[in-house]
Amino acid sequence: MMLRSLFIVLIAILSIAAVKNVPAQNREGSYGYKQGENASGEVRVSNANDRSFRFKIGIGSRNPACVGEFSDRAHWIATNVAEYRFGMDDSHACRMIFVFSGNDLIVRECGCGNFHGAACSFEATYTRSPRSNKK
Repeated sequence: MMLRSLFIVLIAILSIAAVKNVPAQNREGSYGYKQGENASGEVRVSNANDRSFRFKIGIGSRNPACVGEFSDRAHWIATNVAEYRFGMDDSHACRMIFVFSGNDLIVRECGCGNFHGAACSFEATYTRSPRSNKK
């Protein structure tokens, strides 16, 4: 519950600092993480423009066993921060925040369990693959 409250505060702060028509930066490419042999994930970012980008996120874990995959568009709310939101009612909304920092993509989520189940999460720090930097 405390994590959810912190996430909502982060959303509020970022919403106050929201910028319209944020300049697109080269964020396109693949970002991944691996947690030993147990868990891994990947985010692909494409079709970026000044307002949004397309993302596809996938995760998998052996213990606990779970898998999740999802894709849609996220909208820029600051120079290096984008938000995805699905659902009208805050109590049932899925929200994802994407924070780009150097070669890292930090993903935070709230209420998105329907896309991956309760045993795992899209939340992680994903690192940009070296091939993506050469674009």
